[in-house]
Amino acid sequence: MNVLGLSVFCDASAAITAHGKVLCAVEEERLNREKHYEGFPWLAIDECLRLASLQMQDIDAIAIGWDPRLGWGTRIGISLRDALRDPSRLTSKVGRGGNYMLGVKQLFRLRRDLKQRYGIEPPHIHYVRHHLAHAASAYFASGFSRANIVVADGVGEADTISFYWGQRNSIIRTKTLRYPHSLGHVYAAVTAFLGFTPACDEGKVMALASYGKDKYRDLFDDLCTLTDGGKDLRIDTSLLDYHLAREGRFSKQWIQRTGIQPRKKGEPLTAEHEHLAHSLQASLERTMFALLRRHLPDTGKVPLCAAGGLLLNSVMNGRIVRELAPRFYVQPAAGDNGVSIGAALYTGSKLDRGFTRQRMEHAFLGTAYDDEQIATALNDAKQPYSEPESL
Repeated sequence: MNVLGLSVFCDASAAITAHGKVLCAVEEERLNREKHYEGFPWLAIDECLRLASLQMQDIDAIAIGWDPRLGWGTRIGISLRDALRDPSRLTSKVGRGGNYMLGVKQLFRLRRDLKQRYGIEPPHIHYVRHHLAHAASAYFASGFSRANIVVADGVGEADTISFYWGQRNSIIRTKTLRYPHSLGHVYAAVTAFLGFTPACDEGKVMALASYGKDKYRDLFDDLCTLTDGGKDLRIDTSLLDYHLAREGRFSKQWIQRTGIQPRKKGEPLTAEHEHLAHSLQASLERTMFALLRRHLPDTGKVPLCAAGGLLLNSVMNGRIVRELAPRFYVQPAAGDNGVSIGAALYTGSKLDRGFTRQRMEHAFLGTAYDDEQIATALNDAKQPYSEPESL
């Protein structure tokens, strides 16, 4: 059974799986040259069909790693609450919400668009909950027959951190933390405050953290609080709001407590910036470790699988391996670019009688180029190069 998986918002991508094996996966940005492309992956779909030597009529099901029917109550409720606090926050969220509405509209008209593009009646379209697609991308590719699973990112339909149990071909959700309480949004907001691009440059902030000290621990302890006996998480969005941060706006309280102004891109990095990055990273690790220990107590005995943009934090992942889960599998495409793989694998696990879990041994799943093609590209770009006798 051939399943076409799609990620259709940020980091748009396409993947094709058959009987549990990932045949190919391509991110749209590789083809249209737009970094972190947010839209529909038409070029990636065509490239995946070419790589798998298939036509659209050979696809048995289409799986999308987002369910547009979910999360509306949470999102609208939070926006209205914020409007009562500060009307300017509603303006920020409405702007982001408009982009989201355009994406959802495209999902609902997808059958029509597919028919127009490929000239056939498309197969059935399956919407897979975003965090479930992340979970499937890690668990089904891990090679483990049973495992704990953690997913953490900015926000799915309404989920921010989710815990699952994977066994054989099933994935069961055990706990979910909900929007707006998002560690991913906290990390992205501080990334913006430090003068970098949110949802893009978090790796730079993670590296910057290695130079600082935990000077702002009290600030982050107030910002990120564990509740309900350590089961849940509360983020004080009045102190730091992700949507405002994307526009370069920060609360007076945040600026007062940090003692520094938002850094503009290109300005020098100071010791205070290093300390703030360090405290952010330390807070992330403290909070995630507490949640993992609370919700996945047997990580030392049972393997752990992980996906979601927050699990691209390799410093935290290294600690998880050393201190919590020596058998730890992170989906290489842990961000939304891997959601296409997870959506396809999850749908295949439900529909394909021949589905078997197959470990994803590498990430070389896209277009390959031979030496002649590489040389032609370099010559066309008038770039000098050398060819060593032995690599």
